Amino acid sequence: MAVFYDASGRRRRRFRVAVIAFAALILLSLAIFIASIGAVPSAPLLPIRPENAAFRTLHPPHEGLLSHTRRTIDWYARRIFGKGPSAQSATSDAPLAIAFHAPWDPSSAASLQRHIGQLDWLIPGWVSITGPDHHITVFPDTAGRAIVNQAAHRPMILPMVQNALNDQWDSKGVAALLHDPAQRKALLDKLEPFLMRNHAGGVFFDFEELPPSAQRDYRTFLAEAHRRFSAHNWVIAIAAPVGDPDWDLRAYAAVVDKLFLMTYDEHETSGPPGPIASQRWFAETVARDAAGIPKNKLVVAIGNYAYDWHDHGGDSLDVEEAWQEAADSGAMPVFDKVSGNSSFAFDDNGSRHTVWLLDAASAYNELHFLTRAGIGGVALWRLGSEDPGLWSIFGRNHRPLPPVSAIGPIPAGTNVDIEGAGEILKIAASPVSGLRHATAARDGSLADIVFDRLPSPYVVQRTGNIHGDLALTFDDGPDPEWTPRILSILEEKHVPATFFIVGENALTQRHLLKRMVSDGDEVGSHTYTHPNLANVSNR
Repeated sequence: MAVFYDASGRRRRRFRVAVIAFAALILLSLAIFIASIGAVPSAPLLPIRPENAAFRTLHPPHEGLLSHTRRTIDWYARRIFGKGPSAQSATSDAPLAIAFHAPWDPSSAASLQRHIGQLDWLIPGWVSITGPDHHITVFPDTAGRAIVNQAAHRPMILPMVQNALNDQWDSKGVAALLHDPAQRKALLDKLEPFLMRNHAGGVFFDFEELPPSAQRDYRTFLAEAHRRFSAHNWVIAIAAPVGDPDWDLRAYAAVVDKLFLMTYDEHETSGPPGPIASQRWFAETVARDAAGIPKNKLVVAIGNYAYDWHDHGGDSLDVEEAWQEAADSGAMPVFDKVSGNSSFAFDDNGSRHTVWLLDAASAYNELHFLTRAGIGGVALWRLGSEDPGLWSIFGRNHRPLPPVSAIGPIPAGTNVDIEGAGEILKIAASPVSGLRHATAARDGSLADIVFDRLPSPYVVQRTGNIHGDLALTFDDGPDPEWTPRILSILEEKHVPATFFIVGENALTQRHLLKRMVSDGDEVGSHTYTHPNLANVSNR
């Protein structure tokens, strides 16, 4: 192979020079590429005019000192099963952590995804029975069902059956159904295979606004359901209003496995503002309505949400929405030591807003009372509206109740706060965790809480809703044939526009992009190939 031998070494030197030159060329090309990325001109921000609300902070409301009896919380605790301060250690029955799931609210599914492992039972609002024909509506819940089916720890499912549709309770229709033996049987005939298909552990009936004449019929129906479903070992549970003399709760407890006391809405949006469940009202209500009910049949449902009363009525808010209102208005929530609920108030352009909340602070004292009273079954109304700090004291991992300091750190908000109006969106702030300082009373309950920092979610600023202005946009070019014609017309009329370009179309049309910029047009990106971003992978 001597033909390839070069005794002079010139070929080796030339080859080395060629390799070095080639490497230098690659490095130079890479440097030019990096420089071209950094050389993209920085355009000024769009000339948007954000809308600013006219908020004014007001003094927070307080519950009057004379609005409650002088009896102590311990007095009410002793009335229930003979329990009192000596019963703080634990309840004699196995505790149950239960939550209601609202399929119509995406926030509820998101909360279920995060906390399903903390639940013993789940009550999803899947079925409604309304109308003179007793029509059954099954609400779709693709997200909730998928979460349940994929859970490592699957709670027992009790689908909720209500007599409501579109926030309207059908009192007349359900009364007629309950009075007719054939209709009662027909309903059970339809429910049984539904519960089997969904691998349910029972059923939860929430029939509300029943006339007094329907009370006996309802108990008859529940007894029939109990006999019918006992072969499956299914639980029959009901929602029971508190403080309603038409409801004989002891008679209902005799025909069901679990009776849920719905201990909230002391004040609600159809009436004057006030605490949603003041601590003494809560204790008095539970003590009164739990009397005579076996403790193994009793569950107390606690609320975690907010109400905003204003000049035009009232709105229901989740806790994070209420906190966002507080942040927007500059009004920090204040713990009212008399009621044990938090509140704040503000003026929005002449309209007074009074906001009361049930949050982790109110829940702590409610759970503390129930522990002292010997009640272990607790249900949360509802997933998606709760204070995220609640999960530091409620659920399977928090038995027994931890000290009050557990609710101090607050996870960052999970909602998205959208401010303003218009089609131009900008992320104005990223999520921030909150912090509050809790003070314990001598008996271990929560005496006071002070917010150091409210949590906040992503904040998206919407702008561009400018009356009288029209924006022209052209999508998915630039096109070598049509884009120049459009530019010529716009130049002739002295009208700017926005061109959303696709990267692969723009590779050979840089001159058109430069023409757009020189004309004063905005240039936006519809990505390189314009895929449907809702369907692509995270990568």
